Amino acid sequence: GFPAANAGIKSGMCIITMNNMSIHGYDDFQNFMNQTVPGQVIEVRTNATTFAVELEKSPYYEFGFLGVVVANNRLGMRVAEFPAKGYLEHLRSTPRTLISPRGWLMLTGMPFSPLPYGFSTFSPFLSHLYEPVGAASFLGGWIFAIADVLFWIGWINFYVGLFNCLPMVPLDGGYVFREMLNSLLRPGIKDERKREMISKAITYAIAILVFSTFIIMLAGPYILREIGVFGLIAAMVLIVMVLITLAYRIAVSVQKAPSAVLIINGANANSDTLRISHHGGDVIVDAFGNPETGGGRGQSAGDWNYLEVRQNGALYTLSDKSRLNGDANWNPGPNRYTQFAVGDELEISGLSLNTGDSIEIVYTQTGDVLLQTTVT
Repeated sequence: GFPAANAGIKSGMCIITMNNMSIHGYDDFQNFMNQTVPGQVIEVRTNATTFAVELEKSPYYEFGFLGVVVANNRLGMRVAEFPAKGYLEHLRSTPRTLISPRGWLMLTGMPFSPLPYGFSTFSPFLSHLYEPVGAASFLGGWIFAIADVLFWIGWINFYVGLFNCLPMVPLDGGYVFREMLNSLLRPGIKDERKREMISKAITYAIAILVFSTFIIMLAGPYILREIGVFGLIAAMVLIVMVLITLAYRIAVSVQKAPSAVLIINGANANSDTLRISHHGGDVIVDAFGNPETGGGRGQSAGDWNYLEVRQNGALYTLSDKSRLNGDANWNPGPNRYTQFAVGDELEISGLSLNTGDSIEIVYTQTGDVLLQTTVT
């Protein structure tokens, strides 16, 4: 046992003096212990009797070690008994508590909560209360170091996952939020271009606002001291206005159509195949893809995405009727996209072309017609 227990000090006793020095609280106790050395015999007077205790080497420092858990008491320091068994059961039950919001809150604050509710590491104080048994016994004290590493790896990953859920781009939560917002706006805003612009503007505004909160949390106290409460409120209103303006400009700026040199071959009444080739200029990113159904329909080719080819306003079908750079099985897969770059060629077959038909290549993000020709 520890020196205090060996000398007869029991849980619940109140330490009043140590070597005739009054102990009124934890600070007094710590100041006294910082002046001791291992092997020193000290006199501890409690509300019950006086004990002579030979100190051991502290597991934390080079000072003497008494081996008590203490709490403030009106008489001085009260010796407490740490609930070692209950605390270990509390840690073991943590996964079972995650079925409730209270469990998640406990996990979130676990490294910052005081004992016996929180946990940060198996400190020397905790590790002295336990002994590895069973299959892990051969590890000895290393089992505590391994447990500490696993705990922090899991806890940091948990927080990284939470951070990734924030509704701000470029985090995953930002893209999920933008798609959800786009779906919510669809019943009221039929114009796809306008709906996309509004959803992106709101997403960028929230992203910048969330990022700004971190800055305000760090700099807010210093700013408040210099400009006062009303100045801080005015600054925050100004920041919000700037954020909204900036977010709108960002949303609008990403809607610019690419400048690409496209050529259509086969646009005549004697052909049933069109070949669209990219001969220069900007790469059309995410031109094709399967953003909704992916390969679930069993099709070999992909779908239109940012790029569309229309005949008299009607959209062509790519599934099983197209080749990209000679490959008929060019489906990029679920939630994946394919660009259209210089040297690429898209072939669409099985068409019915009539003289005078209008063929258009449209950039869906802006509605701009990149190329228009007439069947001859």
